[in-house]
Amino acid sequence: MSSDSPFKSTPPLWSSGILLICEKCGKKLDDQENPTLAFRDRAKDALKKEGVWGKSRVIVTSCLGTCPSGQITVVDVSAHDRAPAHYTLKIKELDAFFEKWLSERT
Repeated sequence: MSSDSPFKSTPPLWSSGILLICEKCGKKLDDQENPTLAFRDRAKDALKKEGVWGKSRVIVTSCLGTCPSGQITVVDVSAHDRAPAHYTLKIKELDAFFEKWLSERT
């Protein structure tokens, strides 16, 4: 935006990384205990434990439009110098994916 914009811009608090996780994908896999929400809670706890909560976030979103069969859509919008990275992961892959993502931030 130009400097004469009427809109105020502030730097984001989550400067180290954001993962977007599709809630609808998880709901399709298990309507009673959505694995997307369970993953978000585990990830938030891990971010806090590592002291990077705030600079890094895991955010549950509505449908991201990919709708992979039997998988969950994850988008990594962390890098400022490249386009967001898009992944479709099985439930059992989420934790390993997150651990690798977190190791790049700590």
